[in-house]
Amino acid sequence: MQSLLRRSFVVAIALLALCVSTAIAQTRGTTVTWSYSQEPPNWDYRNTGLTAVTAPLLLNVWETLVQLQADGSPVGLLAEKWEITPDLLTITFHLRHGVKFHDGSDFTSASAVYSMNSNAKGSVDKTALPYKNVKDIKALDKYTVQVTLNRPDLQFVNNMANRAGIMVPDGFFEANDAATKVIGTGPYMFSQYRIDQDLTMTRFEGYWGKKPFFKVAVQRFIPDETAAINALLAGEIDFVGSVIAEGMDRVYSVAKENPNIKLMLIPGTEVSYWLLNPKVAAFKDIRVRQAIQYGINRKAHVDAATAGTSTPSASMAVPQGVAWDSNYVPYPYNPDKAVQLLKEAGYGPGQLVFDFPYANVAWHPTHAQLFQAEMAKIGITIKLRSLDLATWLDQVNKQGQYEIFQITDGAPLINFGYGRGRQPFVTGGFKDDGMESLIAKVESQSNWSAYVAAQKALDKYVAEEGWIFASDKPNVPVLYRADLVGIKKHRLPDIHIYAGDLRWAN
Repeated sequence: MQSLLRRSFVVAIALLALCVSTAIAQTRGTTVTWSYSQEPPNWDYRNTGLTAVTAPLLLNVWETLVQLQADGSPVGLLAEKWEITPDLLTITFHLRHGVKFHDGSDFTSASAVYSMNSNAKGSVDKTALPYKNVKDIKALDKYTVQVTLNRPDLQFVNNMANRAGIMVPDGFFEANDAATKVIGTGPYMFSQYRIDQDLTMTRFEGYWGKKPFFKVAVQRFIPDETAAINALLAGEIDFVGSVIAEGMDRVYSVAKENPNIKLMLIPGTEVSYWLLNPKVAAFKDIRVRQAIQYGINRKAHVDAATAGTSTPSASMAVPQGVAWDSNYVPYPYNPDKAVQLLKEAGYGPGQLVFDFPYANVAWHPTHAQLFQAEMAKIGITIKLRSLDLATWLDQVNKQGQYEIFQITDGAPLINFGYGRGRQPFVTGGFKDDGMESLIAKVESQSNWSAYVAAQKALDKYVAEEGWIFASDKPNVPVLYRADLVGIKKHRLPDIHIYAGDLRWAN
């Protein structure tokens, strides 16, 4: 009897909690709160390349010269318009009038020129590389900036929608610690950051554009996606900004079983790809590189690592859906073919053993473990090393301590050219003349159709050579309250969660 009473009490408490949760979930206020799984070590966008830096701040706090639409085309933001000379070497940006920084200073050509020159000095590729081809940046008047290029670069304007185009006050980096201080022109101001807890942004009443509905926007750092989804169901947060790890197994069922929750799949801006260290003797034989790709089941990786939410792909073209993206797969899954190629190259079962350090975040552990099993099937031994992301970035991405690795980012293929800071060509001391020639051809084009054709040729060459090869292009699942509208349906060019359009449904 006592057991029955206890069970009844537990059921009653559970039902009460459900009712309370439902009530909380329906509460509407002037604060919007979401979760994001990753937290950056600091906020210096020039020198910290993690997506976690831009996720809450890009367009909310920092604004850029231009922004990208869903199809990847640029439209004005802090630059209202621009002109490009017929030789494609001079770009003139006409800046928006009446824009204030959060510190009260005016946004003018002086701050734009300062920002661009400062960004060019950053150590992060997305911040600095777009300026490698820049000959001169100067102010023509208070609201006009002229950029002169050494050679045509049809992507320069688009790059001004990313970190390279972030605008800060004149003299900002000399007067402030960029790791902790954030000043922009966006609809929200950087307000309070609590380590391991959350970032609070408050509405900027002096914003030049349409003021956002919510007075306060809060991004909570919840690395456990199960906990994040449960927080959504309990009404503690309004949406889960991205689901990229263990929570992927639940996104479809959560949306199906809870009428107050919706699911959106946002097309990804990145590609999951694999790198072979050119210092490893065995990889110099293309048959070994081909065998590794024949041994990878891309569909299995999509299903296991992202619960079927990403798109299988052998193309390194980013973001997903650009004009040179392709369905071409030079080495489709065929383990028997892989074994045959390894035998032809002189390697039997167990003779090849490779070091594979992986970042123990998001879907990377699943990719690594599945890869280990796939390679064992074709006779290659993979020794896995689990590293936290900061250590991985230092030891693997910076110092080159790897033989094979897998990672996900949005770096375009031209950034993998020799001397451009991407792996494995710099750390490995490797220079592929064919790739360098194709990159040069991409950068020399003066019209869009020729540019697209050159990008396609580069993408195809890299896929066939096999030093770098993609497995999939992640889409980003977002779970959100059904009465919350205005969630941005694309996050180009880099992952960001824009709060400016969010509001409650009528």
